This record gives sequence, structure tokens and C-alpha cells, in this order.
Amino acid sequence: MSEWVSVNDRLPSHEYDWVLISVVDWKNPMLRLIPMVAERRKGRWASQEEDEGDLEKWFHVVVTHWMPLPDPPRS
Repeated sequence: MSEWVSVNDRLPSHEYDWVLISVVDWKNPMLRLIPMVAERRKGRWASQEEDEGDLEKWFHVVVTHWMPLPDPPRS
């Protein structure tokens, strides 16, 4: 499994690549939420749950880390 990458170190190399992200509450950064799948769209984080392409704004979170998704299971 891949290691978590800080968004301060680097971002995914391609937009529209789905990755696993780790987020904290923007008012209380000590509160880390359950990781979720997201992608970068036009410089902003987006998820399947929202269409605006600004996950941090709509969910009131800050993306701190990401990691590539694992390969799918083999048949």
C-alpha cells in the first residue's frame, strides 16, 4: 500500500485521477475525518458527492494528505 503524501509536499501529478484523501475540519484541525475518494478538478478538490468542484468549501474541510488508490482486485 502507498504512503500518505502531504499536500504541502506535492499534489497528484494528473488532474481527474481519483485518490484517497485525508481531511481535517477547517475550524478544528484536531478533528480528522474519515478518508474519502476525491480528485483534483481545475486546481480544487472534488468528490462524487458534490458537483461544484470545491470539496473543501462545501464540506468545510482542509485536505492535508493524499495517496494513490490501490490496484483493483484480480479475478
